[in-house]
Amino acid sequence: MFGAFAHDHIIEAHDIKGCANIDWAKLDQSTVELTFTSSAIKVMDPDHPKDRPKVQETMETQVLKPGQFPEIRFKSIAVRSRSPESVTVDGDLTIRDRTKRVALNLTIKKINATSAEISGRQALRQSDFGIQPVKVMGGMVKVKDEIQTEFKLVLK
Repeated sequence: MFGAFAHDHIIEAHDIKGCANIDWAKLDQSTVELTFTSSAIKVMDPDHPKDRPKVQETMETQVLKPGQFPEIRFKSIAVRSRSPESVTVDGDLTIRDRTKRVALNLTIKKINATSAEISGRQALRQSDFGIQPVKVMGGMVKVKDEIQTEFKLVLK
């Protein structure tokens, strides 16, 4: 009955907008700002297709609440180059109108003169953004506070 919450979930963010200015000669001079609508985040869970509607509903009504908090934003404040293809981007991440400073370790690959692929992983705690991890069945089934995110963006 509560199997929908007893496994890791895969979600995707769509409709991402933003601006990146990458200075390949001086990566530390680069900037990035991203915004996406929380209602455009969709549960994918390819191994659990029957669970998707319930998980999506819970994510919308208890976690992200897009009616109250329509956007998720990231704005860089500093970029530190670790190698030609590896940077740490410090910035402010805002979810549910709560902002937290994060340091993202990113891999950056130049595709051509006007495009780049950026990928990374980041652990986040839901409680840092005012989100109480979901509990079901009187608390017997709980979603972890810490979530792992992975992302790959193609910037043009």
